[in-house]
Amino acid sequence: MYGSSLTFINSQEQGNSAEVTAAPSGVIVAAAPDKRKGPCMARRGQVGTIEVSGKWYVVRFWKYPIGKDRFYASEKICLTDSNALGYLPKGERRRRASEIVEASGVNDVEEFVASTGITFREQAKWFLNHSMTRKRRPVKPATLTTWKNCTDKWLNPYLGDVLLGSINNATVKTVVAKMNEAGLSAKTISNYIGLVKLVLASAIDANGEELFPRKWNHEFLDIPLVGKQHQPTFTPETMTAIVQKAVGQEQVLYSLLAGSGLRVGEALGLEVKHFSPDCRTITVEQSCWEGEIQTPKTKNAFRQVDLCAGLANLLKPFIGNRSGLVFTNRVGKPLSQTKVLRRSLHPILD
Repeated sequence: MYGSSLTFINSQEQGNSAEVTAAPSGVIVAAAPDKRKGPCMARRGQVGTIEVSGKWYVVRFWKYPIGKDRFYASEKICLTDSNALGYLPKGERRRRASEIVEASGVNDVEEFVASTGITFREQAKWFLNHSMTRKRRPVKPATLTTWKNCTDKWLNPYLGDVLLGSINNATVKTVVAKMNEAGLSAKTISNYIGLVKLVLASAIDANGEELFPRKWNHEFLDIPLVGKQHQPTFTPETMTAIVQKAVGQEQVLYSLLAGSGLRVGEALGLEVKHFSPDCRTITVEQSCWEGEIQTPKTKNAFRQVDLCAGLANLLKPFIGNRSGLVFTNRVGKPLSQTKVLRRSLHPILD
């Protein structure tokens, strides 16, 4: 299965079946039969063809080992002599033939996906696109950017060309070891391995069941425990010094961040309409990411924040009778976080 659905075409009793191939969109679809010799996409949904071979009834069916040429397998059902021990009538031969084919694994969903050569890189690409466009809880651009960076730098170099069915605790353990060697924090490693799990779990069949369910063993993976995390903060004295050295709207912005606890994206997304007439209350209902206004990530992010009288007195003349965004660049667009850091905050800190 690649992406969101998987289609199987049932064969006739003779063992014929439609072929399948991976479409560019990431969905397995029916295709015209391939008459080439050598390796090709597996014909699935086989029931086998019953034939007579010498003294035996046999069932024949195609097998498609990964990385090798397909071949026509043959398994004995019973003797053709109706008086022989173990002889089966026609109906029972058909049932036994089906059991043999199923036991061989040629119709197994996981084996089917593995034989199509779907790699972690391909599934990760589909997953990232789907996460942004799905109707149920689509991820925010900031999260998607983090996932893409993680995939490009850490996951694809080690797992990108590995087939989905081959990814397990042992293969992921090597990635954890590389991250530990590079000095990544315990929380970062945990988040990145969590993305591996999400990508693998996104491969589902037509019934919505995971194709590759895994029982992850964090002890075996040797994922470091996340201890008490250190969140860098400024002391009141440092924050006061930053505000004093800032000029213009950056000075108002830093004051608002320090006095309200807003995230910088929330502050840059504020409009005049979000302030009460006396500027003592802010209604947070949107944020700004890379110049684009977006809704908050969670319901708890929708809130009202009370400000002290001193901060309100600073904001009221700054806002004046304007409308639209509170903090803008020269052409009225939202301020860029990167430019604020590079042009204002970092020089002040230096």
